Amino acid sequence: MTLRHVADHVWRGGYNDIASWPADDLILGLRIACHTEDDMHLGLSAVFPPDKQQVEQCMLWLAGPRGDGKRILVHCRDGVDRTGIVVTVYLRHVHKWSRARCMRYLIATGFHYGRYWWWLPFIWRLLGHYGRPNR
Repeated sequence: MTLRHVADHVWRGGYNDIASWPADDLILGLRIACHTEDDMHLGLSAVFPPDKQQVEQCMLWLAGPRGDGKRILVHCRDGVDRTGIVVTVYLRHVHKWSRARCMRYLIATGFHYGRYWWWLPFIWRLLGHYGRPNR
């Protein structure tokens, strides 16, 4: 995956995109292995979907107040599945996208639903959680 702007200060990409990311901007790494390039790290499994607490931590980093003007690159290995879930929840949470639009975005940006089909009900519920007015 090449670097792709999501919205606001949030970008997405794969591990190989880190080399082209400006050093003064921030990196949120989602891989199990922590890398020295990561400013923030949250090891998400490539086998199981992230849990609510992990996604909540990502939302604190991504949706929190950003007064420093820095961009954040969200990455896992390929920038597709784990990264896709996190940025899709961000779009739902901050930009109030519908669940259906979020799922279309997730699939359109390369989510491997053939491999991770069993993650889809979890993702749907997670998007419902972040669409509630009290969030």
